[in-house]
Amino acid sequence: MKSPEISGLYHFSGEHNLHTIHRFNQDGLPSLKPKYGGGRPPTFTSKNVGEIIELAQIPPKVAGYPFTH
Repeated sequence: MKSPEISGLYHFSGEHNLHTIHRFNQDGLPSLKPKYGGGRPPTFTSKNVGEIIELAQIPPKVAGYPFTH
């Protein structure tokens, strides 16, 4: 298929499609694997996550709250 046909079929911009084809021609199949950004650093440590999970499993009545869920 030609680049404009691929762009229309997959709803990519022509520029993105050409960039992808160029990368593929340079690097082969590994170029198609997504490279996700690092994003925001984790807010909670694994210890914090464990504590939150423990608290979430305590029934509200046991914790002294007047509701059940």
